[in-house]
Amino acid sequence: MMDKDTASPPRYDAVAPQAAAAPPLQVQPMQVPQPTNMEAQVGYNYQLELMAKCARGEHQVTTKYGVVGIIFSVALFPIGMLALLCDSKKKCDRCGLVVG
Repeated sequence: MMDKDTASPPRYDAVAPQAAAAPPLQVQPMQVPQPTNMEAQVGYNYQLELMAKCARGEHQVTTKYGVVGIIFSVALFPIGMLALLCDSKKKCDRCGLVVG
């Protein structure tokens, strides 16, 4: 048979107080390096250079073809290529200007 002492958990008021714990350590706040203005300035200058190229007319052109032009070029091969050329859109990637 079990003792009365081991059959149930100890009462909380019967537990002896433990020795005082050591005071918590003081944590020093860590300083996180902030991005410098120089990095932001370099990025800004790069962006200005790209926009200056667009202002001089040196655009970075991407051509997108429409669905109708692609279908006509496949279905009506030799003549359909004209439809593909007519259904194209040229746009500058940097400034968004629609070219030609």
